[in-house]
Amino acid sequence: MMGTEPRQFPWPLVVVVGALALAAGYGLRSAEFHQERQQESQPRSLDRQHQDPRCAEAGDFPADGVVGSEAIAKDVAYRYLKSVYLDDRHIRPMRATLKSGVWAVRGTLPEGWIGGVAEIDLCQSNGRVLTIAHGQ
Repeated sequence: MMGTEPRQFPWPLVVVVGALALAAGYGLRSAEFHQERQQESQPRSLDRQHQDPRCAEAGDFPADGVVGSEAIAKDVAYRYLKSVYLDDRHIRPMRATLKSGVWAVRGTLPEGWIGGVAEIDLCQSNGRVLTIAHGQ
């Protein structure tokens, strides 16, 4: 039969369109990630009047404290926790909150997991570790 050749599927077009879609999605996620990371790295002011008494110590420390931002708190916490808990599935990703001059850094569990996570409390002013624990 002449003129009835099978039509070829345009694979190169599918690959190019798929790659563009992935790049666009990655670009959005990447921008959100960088914006979130930039916010984490912004120094938080240290209120020496209302800080936890365990962190009040005389010394020549930076105005924002040794652990002056959320990103630094997470990095310091990871270094300590990784030396104690070798399995970092209970450590990363982390959430950090600042209250009364103490960074409370908590790990998170993957979705659907049951159990506890690693926890650490750090002084914003001098970086002192107040507690290390693992929840159940």
